[in-house]
Amino acid sequence: MGRAKQAAGTGGRRRITQADVARHAGVSTGIVSSVVNGRDYGSIRVSEATRDRVWRSVRDLGYVPNIAARNLARGSNRLIGVFAYRPLLTAADGDPGRAFLAGIEEEAGRAGYNLLLFTAAQDAAAGRSVYADGVNSLQLADGSVLITTEAPGREAEANEADAGEAEAGEADAGEADAGEADAGEAEAGEADAGEADAGEADAGEARAAAETAALAAEEYPFVLVGDALAADPALSCAGADHAGATADAVRALAARGHRRIALVRHGHPGRVSGLRGAGFRQARAALGLTAAEAPVVALGGGTGDGAADRGLQDAAGLAAWAAAGGATALLAEEPATAAGLRGAAGSGAFAVVDLGGGRAPGLPAVDVPRHELGREAVRLLLRLLDRTGGGPLRSTLSCTLRGADALAPPPGAA
Repeated sequence: MGRAKQAAGTGGRRRITQADVARHAGVSTGIVSSVVNGRDYGSIRVSEATRDRVWRSVRDLGYVPNIAARNLARGSNRLIGVFAYRPLLTAADGDPGRAFLAGIEEEAGRAGYNLLLFTAAQDAAAGRSVYADGVNSLQLADGSVLITTEAPGREAEANEADAGEAEAGEADAGEADAGEADAGEAEAGEADAGEADAGEADAGEARAAAETAALAAEEYPFVLVGDALAADPALSCAGADHAGATADAVRALAARGHRRIALVRHGHPGRVSGLRGAGFRQARAALGLTAAEAPVVALGGGTGDGAADRGLQDAAGLAAWAAAGGATALLAEEPATAAGLRGAAGSGAFAVVDLGGGRAPGLPAVDVPRHELGREAVRLLLRLLDRTGGGPLRSTLSCTLRGADALAPPPGAA
């Protein structure tokens, strides 16, 4: 039989409906709906012969199912939402958000779902919000993955490896004092910027916490990927074992003979920094090291929040302190600090491990499985969508220490 006829007087093709298919196949519209949507409705049971006849009519008439209606019938849009409180598709190659997004896309495609990226903001100053229009915008999707990772600030620029290396890397113990004044002025400017960034981070984190709590109260299905909000046991999340990775790095250094090991962080300690600190302290206790032998060092001089054992003003001062016997190994939380210290470490005064997963050549680093975390978040979300009731789903993936064989022993070790 031929294709659909033009509607009289319209000059165009009339949209073929399920009623047209039903008349053509000699069946009820209920049977057509059951066949096209792949579902049985109540007492409707369709034989294979009838099913084949319906599909022949669909092909003969050129019927195109209405996707929205089909999804409504199936009770699913086959859409997974993706939301982050900052841009993900930036020009920065080292942006961790990209790796999360790649994993989400891969697993969603494997499961037959499309992705819907949400980017709405309350206004230019307030930033992105799930409730930008006063309602949960994520409801367009069956469920969503919320990416909770910090922006890749200046520390991620060190993934290029070379720009930051000149400043701190060339500062050995003898040169540190001479350049201290200029470095201090630069650090003062960075400190002001850092305080502003910390304030913005606090505001953004508070908004994210409030909005995820509201989503949970609505019983909207979502999974966090990243660690910014993972402390809340009521939320489903896929996170990395930063504590275990830091402890592994301490043990690897101890196996090389290091006893004076420092964890180096910058200013405001976030969620990930807290996890690393816990792993560091756990490992040093297991090895019988004291806080004097293995301190948590805060750059910028601050120890008032109790999260650090001592403070140092800047990276140059850190390099000088370590080279003078303060530490034989440094675990740097920011890739820029790790890459910057690499030049000074080349003298053999101390070893450096990058906990932030930078890509400075030859520098041992902890790799966070962000791509796999994105995939795991989708898997958790699909499990949430397939069930009714039950508590949150949580998954923690291990990190790996890359380049452990390149860890140098302490100076003078046999």
